[in-house]
Amino acid sequence: MLAAALALTLAAGAPQAPVPPDHVGVMTDCCDAFFPTVRSHAGRFRRDFPGASLTPRDEVTSQYEAPGQPAFVTVRRNSKGEVVYISVRARSGAGPLDETGWSPTGQSRNVAGETCAVQRKGRRLERCRTEDGVDVVQPPGPDGGPPLQMKTLAREPVDPAEVTPPLDLLDLRRWAPAGALRNGSHRDHRRDYVATFPGQQLTVRRSGGWTQTTRAGEPTVENEALRLAVSASAEGDHISIWRLDPAREFFGPFTPAVMEGRAGETLFGETCRWRSRAYTPDATLFECRTADGALLATGEASPYGSSWRSAASFKRQPVALDSVLPAPELFRPEHYGLTRDGGR
Repeated sequence: MLAAALALTLAAGAPQAPVPPDHVGVMTDCCDAFFPTVRSHAGRFRRDFPGASLTPRDEVTSQYEAPGQPAFVTVRRNSKGEVVYISVRARSGAGPLDETGWSPTGQSRNVAGETCAVQRKGRRLERCRTEDGVDVVQPPGPDGGPPLQMKTLAREPVDPAEVTPPLDLLDLRRWAPAGALRNGSHRDHRRDYVATFPGQQLTVRRSGGWTQTTRAGEPTVENEALRLAVSASAEGDHISIWRLDPAREFFGPFTPAVMEGRAGETLFGETCRWRSRAYTPDATLFECRTADGALLATGEASPYGSSWRSAASFKRQPVALDSVLPAPELFRPEHYGLTRDGGR
């Protein structure tokens, strides 16, 4: 079983870190550009990053870890405090509680009025730890960047609930009506289809309102009517669920477009119309879809030129919902070596 093997592999030989006292801190990057917060209770850890890259400014991204935990949890909340994104991912060694590979440098610093010992991992990662185990300099957050360091630090009690991720939200039934998750929940299969784009390692299959797009083995499933998306890794060590947000600057809604001078195409006896959206500051993604949303061609445009490619095969046929949604075990915390309270 993946979870058990993952937990044993990561736990074996991992150094045991001192359990730091409960504390709350405000951090900053090298340039005082933003101020994430950190909370720690009994060694469990949560960092909050406001307005992280490619997210709306009123959203906060939180990263949860626990000692010996083989995976970390990322949660994004909107301005109302509602969870709009949650993911579980096997730890890769960059998290603040990962103890493997760190080496003391013999140097010390004074940060936020605290004396700490400098440690490094590889060429880029750095942390600075106080004698009682508080990291006043930590590796960067989920978007990378320079190390973060404390501006203020208070050793004070922290409510366990503040460092416990809402793993109950991994249950897809918390995001979608039960009827939308049953095989055979739709009787009209005329919109179902399977399309392949071999040169792009791309396969698209739709069952009712759910569309799975698999690129290089990595499936992403969307339901536009429910404003919901789910992605999973090919290895089964990662799952993400999030609300689609049409207000986002990138990955927002598609709008009608012209691709290489044409508004549409006729392929496999079906007519599609081009539409586009920005997906980086200088590149645009194009799709050619039928009136009922079936994908027949894709393209892109950037300062270096434009191109498009049609599907190599396209067939309307009944598609089972089970073949579109990720496997049920990927929505269970136990699969990643986690308990329902976010630990091991």
